[in-house]
Amino acid sequence: MLNSEATESFASLSADARKIPPPPKAPRLAAVKSVSIRDRKPVPTNQCDVDLLYAVNGKRVDRRTTLYRPTKFEEIVAAVVDDDTSSIPTGEIPHLNSPRDAARFAYRMLRDLRARMEQPIRSEKPLFDTRSFEPNNFSHLLIDIIPLCRFANSALGGNVRHVFRKVEGPFRELLDIFEIDVLLTERRVGGSIVRIRGTRGLSAYDMLGTFDVPAITVIPDIYDDVSFKSTRQADKIFIGRRGHRSLLNNADVVQFLSRQGYETIYMEDHPVREQLEIAASAKHVVAVHGAGMGALVLNKSLESVVELLPPHVFHQHFPISLSRNVKRYAVVMPEYDEAVPQSGWPALVAYKHSPFSVDLPSLERALAKVGG
Repeated sequence: MLNSEATESFASLSADARKIPPPPKAPRLAAVKSVSIRDRKPVPTNQCDVDLLYAVNGKRVDRRTTLYRPTKFEEIVAAVVDDDTSSIPTGEIPHLNSPRDAARFAYRMLRDLRARMEQPIRSEKPLFDTRSFEPNNFSHLLIDIIPLCRFANSALGGNVRHVFRKVEGPFRELLDIFEIDVLLTERRVGGSIVRIRGTRGLSAYDMLGTFDVPAITVIPDIYDDVSFKSTRQADKIFIGRRGHRSLLNNADVVQFLSRQGYETIYMEDHPVREQLEIAASAKHVVAVHGAGMGALVLNKSLESVVELLPPHVFHQHFPISLSRNVKRYAVVMPEYDEAVPQSGWPALVAYKHSPFSVDLPSLERALAKVGG
């Protein structure tokens, strides 16, 4: 603590310092462009209480934990930067485990180099570039991309074109449903570029692809003005999965859940709008981890979710994305070995894309915990 003499001296120095004029304003450097802030919103905190049911060395574990969005932001800001350019991010060098991987990487590098050398495509409308995300995935679109597109549209009164890589069939239909004006190109784009950033203090971070932060967790009310009502009377649904990450004991799981009143749904069997309606209308959901869960962010009255994860691959993407929508959440995982995630992505992806079995007693306990 300062003594009285030191306090008086400090006060005197502070008073003297206030008499010194501020330094002259430095000239703005040529690299600084004309920028207009179009909207800013406070970012709410995000957390989700989750029941975890898994096994370690053959011993079942049930525990409850709280998950958080990994990065805190104070505001989300939409700005238009004039006379700017944007291109597809080159990204990190992938693991080249085969000649096919090497060929794909070489093709991508040559494609990106050519795109950067060509003259940029320009538009009369401001452009929002989403190409740091893979768009041919319902979950990526509904949780990571469309929320930012809708925020940009809201900030600029809909006067925005959204730049995408190649978007195929049902994924393009999903963009049309949300009235996203799309420009498909691999080339550079130029002109007025929309930038959406999260702020913390005086720092600003690009919201596209910088952090493992689902956009829906930053602007959780972005779908509040849309409604999808289903004519189906299915309050309880099981979102199944075919192909990789399908269930080895799927028939047993379907039979067990049927006795609990769950209807089995494979989202790919339904038109896009009907998929949205089904997901938005259910009250209780059991789902295999995957893109089929993405449309649950449109559900405003979700009572419970039980997510079935492959062994060793825990991911908090859906719990924190649905934290505002769901009352109770549980995760069922066959087993967990910490050595797998500590070994990195090659080890994780081997389990992530492989079929697996669900432990039915764990599933039964999960349903009891969430009231499903």
